[in-house]
This record gives sequence, C-alpha cells and structure tokens, in this order.
Amino acid sequence: MDDFQDTKSQYAQLARPEGNSFLTKDLSDVIYGAADKNLFVETHETDFLASMIAIVHKSKEKEFLASYESILENVVVPKSAIDLKQEDKDGHKLFRFVIFQHSVEQYINEARRQSIVCKRFIYNKEQYDEDEKRKTQLEQRMDFQRNNLGQRCYYAFSELFMALMHLKVMRTYIDAVLRFGIPPKFFLGIIEPNKGKDKNIIDAMIKQFAEPSMAEMYGAGADVGDQEDFFPIVLIHLTSPAFL
Repeated sequence: MDDFQDTKSQYAQLARPEGNSFLTKDLSDVIYGAADKNLFVETHETDFLASMIAIVHKSKEKEFLASYESILENVVVPKSAIDLKQEDKDGHKLFRFVIFQHSVEQYINEARRQSIVCKRFIYNKEQYDEDEKRKTQLEQRMDFQRNNLGQRCYYAFSELFMALMHLKVMRTYIDAVLRFGIPPKFFLGIIEPNKGKDKNIIDAMIKQFAEPSMAEMYGAGADVGDQEDFFPIVLIHLTSPAFL
C-alpha cells in the first residue's frame, strides 16, 4: 500500500489539469500538438522576453487585439499577438504574444482586472516529452501495484474472515454456556436474513423462545428503553461494525 500511494503521489505531481475548456485545462497538450516552437521566444534562450498565452472568447477577439498592448504601457512587443488556431467547445481561442520578463506577473494581474485570462508559457518540448514518458511508466506501475494489492487483499480477507468466523463461533458457544449452563443443550446456527428483514427475524425468535412472563422485556435496546439489547437467545452479529 505504501508503494502504491508513493507511485500515485509521483503521478499526481506530473498530472496536468484536464477538461474541455482552455480556462481550466493545462494547455501543454494543445500547444505542443499544434504550435510551431519558433513562435515562442524561450526557444531562443532570451533573458529579457517571455511568451504569454491569452485565452480569449471568439466574440471578444477584436477587442483583445485592440487592447492587449495597452494593458500595461511599454511592456508588450508591438504586433506580437498570433492566433494559434485552436478553439475549445465553449468558443475560447488561444493567442500568443510577447512581453518583457520583468512585467509578467504585473501584466497577468492587470489583465485579470480587465477580465482577460493570461498565462506565461515556457516552451520546453523535451521536458514535456520526458514527463509524458514518465507518466506512462508510472501508470503502468500503478496498474501492476493495484492488481498486486488487490490479490493480496483478496487472500488476506479470506484468511481474516475465516479467523473471524472461528472467533464468533467460540464467543457464541462461551456466551451460551455462561447463560444456559452445562451440559450444553442448545443449537448454534447462522442466519442470513433478506435485506430489511433483520428485525422481523429477531421478533420471531423472541416470540418463539421468550419466557411468557418476560416477553415484554426482550428486544433491541432502543425498543425496550434500555442502552443494551436483551434477547432470550445469544445473538452475535457477524457484519455489524459494533461487533467486529
């Protein structure tokens, strides 16, 4: 289980947000699958410029193109906006433009105030391919560990259930001897009620085995106004958490 959880944690660190909208999903799959790397200044290893991605609804495309350079003065490379020709199901499009690195956070915050979603995008196809390969390896490892864990749990449950049954039988026998005495003159059995019929069966057994003078005293604690159940039989539940 520890190995499985560790693998899941490693996978979660590499997993990217998914969805149908550019506003919520990671854009790496879209950009690396469709855009030319030469559109992104990071491929030229510049220390001064940064590539930005704007997520713009197609109904506001003209408005964005007319205003993106003026969101902050003198930080955007003029006429650098390029339509990446990608659109999600909600009609959002992706535009790449270039700004000075020192203004990235300030620009993102100012654009947000004007209801424009912008993100910096560092183009690194080699790292992306490496992460995808690593994710595939982790997925395969998780599948193996999940199957292995499932088999271990299956056999462990079988052994534990048999041990539990032995304990239940021993407890039932001991409780019956303590209650009804020796030599033992009682029947020990297992009842599997249909769903929702538990109370009907218990009521029938109370009616069958209760001493007539004490019949009104028997029943579940909630029914007889007591904190504990009181039955004319030894009744031990197998599946109730209170008795495991």
